[in-house]
This record gives sequence, structure tokens and C-alpha cells, in this order.
Amino acid sequence: MYDYPVLMAADILLYNTDVVPVGDDQLQHVELTRELGKRFNKQFGLTFNIPEAKILKDGARIMGLDDPTKKMSKSAASAYNYIALTDRPDEAAKKIMKAVTDSGSEIKFDKENKPAIANLLTIYSLLAKESIKNLEKKYDGQGYGGFKKDLAEVVRNFLKRLSGEV
Repeated sequence: MYDYPVLMAADILLYNTDVVPVGDDQLQHVELTRELGKRFNKQFGLTFNIPEAKILKDGARIMGLDDPTKKMSKSAASAYNYIALTDRPDEAAKKIMKAVTDSGSEIKFDKENKPAIANLLTIYSLLAKESIKNLEKKYDGQGYGGFKKDLAEVVRNFLKRLSGEV
């Protein structure tokens, strides 16, 4: 547990990374990386790039598929909490179809009252590169079933592209 931040810093520094995209909960790890890199460079000469953290406003914290009140985590008790980049595309699509939804059927971004759908809209928006407003319009008057089926396909295609299948 205590070694993880140092191992993360080593990975970042080893590859001479300039920018590290992180969620807001990982910012302290990048700050540790920066501090370690600066100290090493000061003692041994310019060796490492000192990376900057990049936190995107949208998607800075993706919540669990099975519990939208807690962040997505590969250490969660259920494998249905998260989608790993190494998941098989069909396996990830199945996780989306099993994702919890909120009461009602309206596809509306509302973190306070509809956290599950807000989370799924965020994932959809980021992977499809489509605004949440457009997605709300696209699914206006439709229920969760069709929305989740389409999102599952977006996730499936994203993972296929990532793995070179498409």
C-alpha cells in the first residue's frame, strides 16, 4: 500500500513523461513524482522530465457501475464495479448492461438526483466524443434499455480499437 505511490512515480519518471492524465484523486501521486524527480535531478544532474498533471473537467472521477456513489476501482469487491482497459470487449459490454440505473427512465444528467445515469452519460460522452447535452437530446423520451445497449456498443468498439481489433 505504501509502495504504490513510489512505484507509480517510478513508472512516470522512467518513461520521461511530460503530462500525466489523472483523476482528481491521483493528483497527490503526480506531486510526489514531481518532488522525487526534482530531488533526483538536483543531486545527480538533469535526468528526469518533471511531469505536469492534467485533470480533465469531465471524467476526472468516474464512479462505479454497481455503486455510483463510490469511485470506480479495480480493487472493488465486484468485477461489475469497473471496466478495465484489458477487459474483453464483450465482457465490458456485459458490465455496462448490468450497470445500476436510477429510478425513473429519463436520460438526464443530474449528479445529485440521478448519479447512475449521470455516470453512464459521462462515460458515453467521453468515449463517443459527443456532448452530454446531445446525448440527452438523442435519448429524450427513451428508456434506459436502449441507452445502455448503445453505450455497451460504444464501450465494445472503444476497447476493440484500443486492442487493434478494428
